[in-house]
Amino acid sequence: MKKNLSLLLIFNITQGYAQTDILANERVLSYNMAGIILSIILIGLVFYLLLRISALKKEKQKSEETFQSLIDTAHNMLTPISLIKAPLEEISIKENLAQEGTNNLKAAIRHVETLLKLTNTFIQIEEKEKISILSYTSNQYEEITELNNEAEKPSGFKLLIIENDKELLTDLKESLSEQYTVLISEYGKEALGIVKEQKPDIVISDMVLSDIGGDELCTTLKNNIETSHIPVVLLIALDDKQGILKGLKTGADEYVIKPFNMDILKATLTNRLANQAILRKQYANVELNSPNECINCSTDIDWRFIDSVKRHVEEHMADSSFNVDVLCTLLNMSRTSFYNKIKALTDQAPADYARLIRLKYAARLLKEQQHSVTEIAEMTGFNDAKYFREVFKKHFKVSPSKYGKGESQEQP
Repeated sequence: MKKNLSLLLIFNITQGYAQTDILANERVLSYNMAGIILSIILIGLVFYLLLRISALKKEKQKSEETFQSLIDTAHNMLTPISLIKAPLEEISIKENLAQEGTNNLKAAIRHVETLLKLTNTFIQIEEKEKISILSYTSNQYEEITELNNEAEKPSGFKLLIIENDKELLTDLKESLSEQYTVLISEYGKEALGIVKEQKPDIVISDMVLSDIGGDELCTTLKNNIETSHIPVVLLIALDDKQGILKGLKTGADEYVIKPFNMDILKATLTNRLANQAILRKQYANVELNSPNECINCSTDIDWRFIDSVKRHVEEHMADSSFNVDVLCTLLNMSRTSFYNKIKALTDQAPADYARLIRLKYAARLLKEQQHSVTEIAEMTGFNDAKYFREVFKKHFKVSPSKYGKGESQEQP
């Protein structure tokens, strides 16, 4: 009996060891299978990543080729569009067109300028940084360095920079302080107050600000009679497609694609201020009779202001007591605001501008030869005929009587 129990115990122990070996073998097999499966997954993942990287490289290459194609197309379009714009502007200055022709010419120039802006959006030179070419032809681009060298001395112009990137704001201030009196702000609402108080000659604003957008700031300035004449340059990121579209619609005078080259930004500011000088001649031309004739005038609100000034002076032409104070009251403006606006638009003091309107009207009456010089002096608000002769001769370089006879200038 004891012998049988011993055999049974030995058998059970042996059986237990056998089962343990089986379990161990099964566990090893499971581990091996898991390792194989994991290896297969890793290999598959590596192949997938390689395929994905290859596909991304192809997509990137295709995108770069497409973008380069757009750049090449833009370069090819830029010069022809610029060559179209130049003769159109020359015609607008030299030719006397009928009303319909003037309207069509004005629309054509406006559309050409839009095409230039759209074209210039794609023009980027990629060296160490991307450079926006703006609205310059290839020949103009070569002259940018020379243009900036000529403008290194302080110009006397006041520039406001609005940028919430402190590093960029500092760089802009340091780079532009050589040419301008620079004002800075990181916030759009604060900048609106600065514009009202300081009356800068030009404003640079980033499209993205921490409180209000650059487009909103631009719209506010352009819709305010006291600031509508101030040129606004917007800084817009290259990948901000919506910002670029807003920049085209917001009434900004120019926009620059970021990142940009500082020399080109300087040239843009110089060019824009030069255009302002041309605009002042347009607004000071009292012989323009409608906004459609003022092809290069910047905004309708500025034209309406000038037109209202002319209209009020003409309606009170014979009234010698009609002065700047009365005109300010009619326009519901303070004397300071009125002076600043007239000076900014025409580069003349209000009294001088009103006198010019009277003199131009007197010149037309003299050509008709239906009234004496004394009568015309009274009809145009000059009670003193002697004073009228003096100011008329000073402006037209010839006496009123000789002007009426067709003489344009007295011989020395």
